[in-house]
Amino acid sequence: MTDNSAFAPAAYQRLGAIIRQVQSRFILAAPPIEVFEPLLTDLLGFTGSEYGFIADLRVDPGDAHRFLRMWVLTDISWNDATREMVRAHRNGSKPLEFHNLQTLFGAAVTTGETVIANDPGNDPRSGRGLPPGHPPMRSFLGVPLFHGGAMVGMVGLSNRAGGYDRALLEFLDPLFASVAAIIGAVRIDAARREAEQEVRENRAALVAAAAAERANAAKTDFLSRMSHELRTPLNAVLGFAQVLRMDNAHPLTATQTEQVRHIESAGAHLLAMINDVLDLSRIESGTMPMSLDTVSMSSVVDESRALVAALAAEGDVHVHSVPSAVPTYLRADHLRLRQVLVNLLTNAIKYNRRGGDVTIGWSHDAEAGQVRVEVRDTGLGMSPQQLAHLFEPFNRLGAENSSVEGTGIGLVISQRLVQLMQGELEATSEAGVGSTFTLTLRTALPHAAGAAGDSGVHGVPAASAPRAARTVLYADDNAMNVDLVLSILKTRPHLQVLVARSGREALELARREEPELLLLDMHLGDMTGSQVLRQLALDARLARLPCVAVSADAMPAAIESARRAGFSAYLTKPLDVRMFLRAVDTALGEG
Repeated sequence: MTDNSAFAPAAYQRLGAIIRQVQSRFILAAPPIEVFEPLLTDLLGFTGSEYGFIADLRVDPGDAHRFLRMWVLTDISWNDATREMVRAHRNGSKPLEFHNLQTLFGAAVTTGETVIANDPGNDPRSGRGLPPGHPPMRSFLGVPLFHGGAMVGMVGLSNRAGGYDRALLEFLDPLFASVAAIIGAVRIDAARREAEQEVRENRAALVAAAAAERANAAKTDFLSRMSHELRTPLNAVLGFAQVLRMDNAHPLTATQTEQVRHIESAGAHLLAMINDVLDLSRIESGTMPMSLDTVSMSSVVDESRALVAALAAEGDVHVHSVPSAVPTYLRADHLRLRQVLVNLLTNAIKYNRRGGDVTIGWSHDAEAGQVRVEVRDTGLGMSPQQLAHLFEPFNRLGAENSSVEGTGIGLVISQRLVQLMQGELEATSEAGVGSTFTLTLRTALPHAAGAAGDSGVHGVPAASAPRAARTVLYADDNAMNVDLVLSILKTRPHLQVLVARSGREALELARREEPELLLLDMHLGDMTGSQVLRQLALDARLARLPCVAVSADAMPAAIESARRAGFSAYLTKPLDVRMFLRAVDTALGEG
């Protein structure tokens, strides 16, 4: 396992900012060149590299050989010919392509593996070396980019002081995953455009429907893969931070505890940004699940207040509720309504003053058949000019220059969610006085009220008496994930943990050892988690084996599919360590 402790919390925050910026440019439909050009500048500055490139992997239709076509690259031209090549590339008249793969970057293309060369001149992968006049290369990092299991492009960096290493590579993995996902999405968009052209050329309705279906499926696949690729490295960052903080046998010093807290905070901010981008994309694509039911207003407010209590205490902000004079019920999706209220309360706290107040109140207009909810704060407020741009994606209205973290899309998501629930979200504000957000939704009859749902507030798994020895089988093909789960389960010394690195190995171990619980990643390389579960169901000894899914795929369709397949629980990465232990205890009948 590589030690990333050399990276300061500020580095995680800066990396998160770079990822947020590149994704926001893409979401706002900027041309790829405008997405990748500032990214390369940021990447060079962040790593201390002298020059580099971001390229697309292409296949020549003539002889099927692979080559790199540059999206962006540092201008290192050294004579008239190379200067003309760069000029033609930048004005779009002739793209710059690298067809000779007998080079360091070519080694990354042909092997599909990362190339780290800190002595390029003596590296056998360098081929014939650099052409005459080429600026010197003292170190090189070539990272192949994969999307959907296929190589789609490459990032190359050169001349970092001290060279490149695996720690830097793993630290930058979330950023490379984002770049790969964007290149994949650009390809999907190109395919969509081709499909649209096919519709125009063939004219009627069946071809158009098929093209739309392919486009929607491609976007859903992109969202799923991006979620998975970004959550996997975050699982290690947040998971091991929690393990360090919870290790009573080797307690951290006060300074180390504070450093771990910074890592957790930065990781949680990056995770929130990922979730926000995915939510916005699902809303825009029409794939956001929404189930309208009768919801108790007091219940969902109590849950929302509990979720922001720690943030309010940290900021010395007092949160009050002013309920309606009569019990109030409204028509909404319980989970999404809570998401909206938590977002409004969080903003009201973050942009408040110390000692300030936040008030959430609601009233029932029986004649209009509406419930009106107001969230008022005594914070900074906004000018009319800021208010006019309030619901624009990624526009933080100047807050990006402050110490307050945010993605700039929370309010946009909240407004869209309210609209999907057939309601409205509006805002009024006065600079220096505060802001009021007003949410209006349809009323509902109280007798139809459903369960309040999961409040999201979880306690700590209680310590228990010594337990009988139990056997748990964990299947995952990612080494960091395995190390993390083994570290977590050390807190359950009565558990014997077996590890399988593939679906086939999981089946072999399960049949031989007959464990009492299976923890199963849903993407094992050779098999999916559901395929493993179906094979187990054919064995009478293992048909009733409790199985818990542990996956970086947080898409609702994947979760629902796993539950239909027979998984007793579905835990998403990054893992909440306490929730993970609670699920293990419950599945073993020890909860």
